[in-house]
Amino acid sequence: MLLKKYTGFTLIEILVVLSIMGIMLGLLAVNYGADERQNLQLEGHRLALLMSHASQTARTTGQPIAWQVNERGYQFLQYDPLARQWQVMGVNNVQSDTTLRERVWPEGLQLSEVNISGSISTIKKRQFEMIIFSPSGVNPAFDLTLQSSQSKLDIKGDMLGQVTDLPAIDLQ
Repeated sequence: MLLKKYTGFTLIEILVVLSIMGIMLGLLAVNYGADERQNLQLEGHRLALLMSHASQTARTTGQPIAWQVNERGYQFLQYDPLARQWQVMGVNNVQSDTTLRERVWPEGLQLSEVNISGSISTIKKRQFEMIIFSPSGVNPAFDLTLQSSQSKLDIKGDMLGQVTDLPAIDLQ
C-alpha cells in the first residue's frame, strides 16, 4: 500500500506562526510609545545640561548669557556691550563654542509653559522674557514644561544656576 505524502502546513503550524506575529506586533506597538517618552526625556536632559553649561560659561567669561525660545526651537544669546544688543551665540564669531548653538525642537515636541520667577507665560502668546544667566551666578528661578502628545517633563532652575530635569510623566 502506498502512502500519499501530503505537502503544506498544518493548522497548528499556521496558528503558531500567527501567534508569534501577534506577539511581535504587540511588542513593536509598546516600544513605539516608549520611544516618544524616551525622546522627551533625552531632549529635556539635553536642555537642562545646556542651560547648566550656559550658567557656568556666564560665570567663567564674565559675560551674561540668555536663553530664548524662537519659532523653531531655542537659542542662546550673549550680550555685546559695544553693539548694546543681544547676539545669537555661534553666529558672527560670537563665542566660538558651538555647544550653545541654536537648536530645533524634535518633531512632536514643544515647550508648553514657562515660569520665570513666578511669572507664568504660555508659549502660544510668546510673551515672556529671556532667561538670563548672570556672571555673578545669581539667576532667576524658572520652571519649563516640555510636552509631547503623551508625556510631559519639567525642567527647573534655581537662583544659583542649578538646572535639573525631572522624569517624564504620562499625561493620562
